[in-house]
Amino acid sequence: QPTVLQSSKLQHHRLQLHQPYQSTSMRALFTFLLLPFNNLHVDAFSPRNLGRFETRQPRGKSRLFTTTTTAESVRKTVDNSNNITNTASKEEWVTDSLLNPLATHYVKGPSEVLVFDTTLRDGTQGESVSASCDDKLKIAKRLSAFDVDYIEAGWPGSNPKDAEFFRRAQTELPPETKNKLVAFGSSRRKNVAVEKDPQIQALVDSDVPTICMVVKSHPWQVTEILRATREENLQMIHDSVEYLVKLGKTVLVDLEHFFDGYKADKEYAMACCESAVDAGASCLVMCDTNGGTMPWTIEETTRELVKHFE
Repeated sequence: QPTVLQSSKLQHHRLQLHQPYQSTSMRALFTFLLLPFNNLHVDAFSPRNLGRFETRQPRGKSRLFTTTTTAESVRKTVDNSNNITNTASKEEWVTDSLLNPLATHYVKGPSEVLVFDTTLRDGTQGESVSASCDDKLKIAKRLSAFDVDYIEAGWPGSNPKDAEFFRRAQTELPPETKNKLVAFGSSRRKNVAVEKDPQIQALVDSDVPTICMVVKSHPWQVTEILRATREENLQMIHDSVEYLVKLGKTVLVDLEHFFDGYKADKEYAMACCESAVDAGASCLVMCDTNGGTMPWTIEETTRELVKHFE
């Protein structure tokens, strides 16, 4: 869920990124995910620059915080103006700022981030990327070892390899890894009862605790791709989510083309969300499928959706 970027007391606050990205900088990446970004302006971002994060205010302001991937202590001094300066910058800024009681005056953001990894599903759809079932089992163990919360492991209803993975996972993966597995799929087909839909049954047979279900939320996609009516699509979403929830599954709903659909027909996009929530969905995932929505539009739309369901 995007974190709101806004300007308040820290107007002109900047985030600057340094140190070229390296393949060994995964720890820096997860540090980046945990950064509490509220009230910060982002000057520039590049996935190749994830090593060092530095926030500064304009001249005359003395607050300075940095983080790198090495671990040394950070010492901060407070002057008579209650301005805070950094005198040694080798500790994780996130941990220090969240534990420092003084930080509550100027650091606001989430205290926890859940990491949903889709390497084994979306990641294997890339050009020249291929992983055997043995490979996928090994990767799942490694992802679990560094505490990824959700491991989307494949689409059991789409190909034999993913079906084999979920079958073997029941006996070849440790319980702590199996509990993090997610099976991906779609809502039931038009004019097919949910309990008789083969793809839905493949999700059930995967025997994992969490299902990520992709649904249509753009009216054009519904009528031209699914060849269904708007009402049929809403019923397909509701039936599929409700059926899996009643079987004890945690259901995350991927709203495909959500932001384009919201722009085209706000009321219908919201109706798709309502249908999923009313059926028991645990999470709504708003997808910018075509990647053409500007960040400030995503922020505004997400804010409206969160407010609607508060």
